[in-house]
Amino acid sequence: MPSYEKISRWDNNHYRLAWECESDHLLVMMPFSTKTFSGTKRSQEEILAIWDTVLPTLKPVE
Repeated sequence: MPSYEKISRWDNNHYRLAWECESDHLLVMMPFSTKTFSGTKRSQEEILAIWDTVLPTLKPVE
């Protein structure tokens, strides 16, 4: 299934990471501090490292 990643960042420390298929059907979403005013204390590098670790475990094996 062809898919793509979407990474959104706003106010310096709020993140939304998503993996979607071509039909824009959301397969996985990981929000980081989207419900708090102050955001996450993790750095952008930490957020992307978490995403890079989790995402391959979710993709189907070809």
